[in-house]
Amino acid sequence: MRPVRALGRAARREWGPLRATVRAALAADRLRAAPMTSAAVGLTALLQVAQNRSWGFGPVQTPGSVRAEDPLWAALPRTPLSMFVPALDLPVWGALTQLLLVFGIA
Repeated sequence: MRPVRALGRAARREWGPLRATVRAALAADRLRAAPMTSAAVGLTALLQVAQNRSWGFGPVQTPGSVRAEDPLWAALPRTPLSMFVPALDLPVWGALTQLLLVFGIA
């Protein structure tokens, strides 16, 4: 039973400040971030569906994919959209969950 209590204390120590911050923001602003969060998750899901169609890979990757070998002048205009283009080698559910949490907390 002691390891469970120690684990609980460690979790509260680690996540307690974040929980308090999120709870205070929710109490003050309610669900003000919900539209932006929903739009970000929806755009990412839409781009994922389009990217996996036979016609959609190029139109999604060309304006939204940033690669390390791209020159800076070519990569900078693509950067805002690249936040919503799902990575090819990662599962999309992870990206959607991450966006939901990050945008919701922000």
